[in-house]
Amino acid sequence: MVKSGLREISDRVVIPEELLPRLLSQSLEGRIFSITREDLLLREDMEPEVKARRIMEWVMVNMQYFSDDYHHYLVDGKKCVGHDYWALPNETLARGGGDCEDLATLVYAMLKSVLGESEEVYLIGIMERYYYRDGWGRAHVAVLYKSEKGFMVLDPAMSYVTNGKIVLSLNIESNGTIYNVKLRSIDLSPEHKRYLLGSGLARLVYTDPINPSNQAEQIYKFSDIESSVNSWLSYTSSKIPFAEVWILANDSFVETFVSTDSFFKFMVS
Repeated sequence: MVKSGLREISDRVVIPEELLPRLLSQSLEGRIFSITREDLLLREDMEPEVKARRIMEWVMVNMQYFSDDYHHYLVDGKKCVGHDYWALPNETLARGGGDCEDLATLVYAMLKSVLGESEEVYLIGIMERYYYRDGWGRAHVAVLYKSEKGFMVLDPAMSYVTNGKIVLSLNIESNGTIYNVKLRSIDLSPEHKRYLLGSGLARLVYTDPINPSNQAEQIYKFSDIESSVNSWLSYTSSKIPFAEVWILANDSFVETFVSTDSFFKFMVS
């Protein structure tokens, strides 16, 4: 039983790309439907912008960004320890958060549970394309949402939606002066966020991804694939410079790329 458990963990610590569809096919479970259908009152025939917004705002309030725990796993029958683990949505919900791929997989599963006939959802990954001494550069994962209107990127770990950054805005008074403070919602504990929002002390707002002092315009906007992905890459470049699209996957296929241009050519074809 211990070996079986370690093998299951191994598939998600040292995960070959071809295993992603199998992992994503396990993403839909009862708790997901309960949240999207009962708590958020979403249906397949609703506007995709509404579905994206309600799901992202739910995640911003009820989840928190965490680094992965260390996990024991097997490689060629030998026990190793790893720090990067792809959690299933029920695991992320139970933990109250996760890292970029965990949060993206949760958003993926929530959207998947209410997809309309003309809509599709994917995980999209980027990676720095130069070599470090200990391996390839940093990688990051978000969600690519497609409808008849085009594409949008939803990146819960970076609090990003196409054309907007989700932050928690609150006013603080000091010596008779009121200061407005904006915090990255995904970094705060759900308990604190629910208290601040429920008591009217804070609210979720959208700021311009490039100029945070400005209010975002045209959030959750679908556009062509190059515009939506390039805007996201521009936003992530401060944290992950020189990144290129590396992978696209859902529960039926996975495709890897050597560059963002090759990804765009794939999407057009």
